[in-house]
Amino acid sequence: MSNELGLSLMLGPPLIIVALIVTFRVLGPGRPTSTTPVSVPADMSRARLDVAQSVASGMLAGQVVEDETLAEVMALKDQRRPTHAVKLLRQRTGLELGDAKRLVDRLP
Repeated sequence: MSNELGLSLMLGPPLIIVALIVTFRVLGPGRPTSTTPVSVPADMSRARLDVAQSVASGMLAGQVVEDETLAEVMALKDQRRPTHAVKLLRQRTGLELGDAKRLVDRLP
């Protein structure tokens, strides 16, 4: 066995592991993501917000969700980004995942 082969067999796997760890840290889950601003459409009707507020108050029993939050959640839902809507709702209200998902699904 030559020295180069022995050295590459000895150092190769640890170097690959270090490269994978660095790649996972940089590109893996938990990395900082750029927050894209949610554009609430100007044509969001007051009636639609009232219906959403009614649905939210019926599901959350005593917890109030602000109109601005509901408008942003509905805008995300309209943009076909329901997972982002659930995440935003959970961040703003502290709801559990299942409750937030059910509420987003039932919003108009």
